[in-house]
Amino acid sequence: MKNVLRIIGAILGIVLAVYLVYQLRTIFVYIILAVVLSLLGRPLMNLLGKIRIKNFRLPNSLSALIVLIVMILFVVGIFSLFVPLIAQQARIVSSIEANEVARAFAEPLNRFSQFLADYELTEERFDEHYFRAQIRDILKFGKVSSVFQSIFGVLGNLFIAIFSVLFMGFFFLRDGMLLQRILETLVPDAEVPHVRVILDNTKRLLTRYCFGLVIQVALVTLIISVSLKFFLGIENALIIGFMAGLLNLIPYLGPVMGAILGVIIVMLTNLDLNFYSELLPKSGWILVIFACMQLFDNMITQPVLFANVVNAHPLEIFIVISVAGTLYGITGMIIAIPSYTVLRIIAKELFSQYKVVSSLTRNL
Repeated sequence: MKNVLRIIGAILGIVLAVYLVYQLRTIFVYIILAVVLSLLGRPLMNLLGKIRIKNFRLPNSLSALIVLIVMILFVVGIFSLFVPLIAQQARIVSSIEANEVARAFAEPLNRFSQFLADYELTEERFDEHYFRAQIRDILKFGKVSSVFQSIFGVLGNLFIAIFSVLFMGFFFLRDGMLLQRILETLVPDAEVPHVRVILDNTKRLLTRYCFGLVIQVALVTLIISVSLKFFLGIENALIIGFMAGLLNLIPYLGPVMGAILGVIIVMLTNLDLNFYSELLPKSGWILVIFACMQLFDNMITQPVLFANVVNAHPLEIFIVISVAGTLYGITGMIIAIPSYTVLRIIAKELFSQYKVVSSLTRNL
């Protein structure tokens, strides 16, 4: 009877927790990002804690502030390398006229339209005139102004998010036991040892996962940029590589989105090239490079960086990412694996006596 009541209580608790997380999801995302920030900064925090000059040691508050400043400068330094290049590329793309784009792709568009008409796949003609009308529609002032309004809205929300994450991250860095004490106050005394084990395992695995992601983004950026630059002579190689590295954080869809973005950038900035003899082959080689990069990532990078973190069946991971993507979109897909890892750690510690739980967590 006690086991039944415990199971019912656990289920009700999980349902209530999921409901609260959903209602306050923005705050919880800030907290999670702050915890991740503190995990990434913990090695430097520990290093600063070892610095002693006679009897003087850096206060934890000052050490936490130094760590945050170093991390901010690192991120700003990375983006300062790419933002000017992206801005320059945006100016080049924005200066392209609709007629110029339509004229460059007129012949292949007419062929494509004729192919659709021959097989009666559509009654609409996707020719030069249709393409030009679509481009002009996209570049209408109203839509452009709407895009700028959306951008300013996103920037406002981004500022709030950055401030919130840095503010909470400071306290998590200053007091490494803060999160543990908060959670221990929320559970009965009998469950405190379980909470400590869960937190220790979570910190260990998430630290590996976060550093693995940083290395993965850097490798994808480097390999794509170098390959596009030296094998194909593409001027925008660094921008394409950087965007590919960031998009690679999105499971399954990210590499495809990066490849499509790379092809679009190359096509729009090389309208003077002949479509069939130069532009199309170059686009094909870009797709080949991205495909090789994806194979390298799947067969070497991910097993080496994440082998001891996830330890889950590929089908299991696919289902988790699909569910997270359905519920929360791109954000859900990005945080699916670390969230699932944490849930498995919790389940292993609290419900390992159940067969389904022991089966899902046996490799942790």
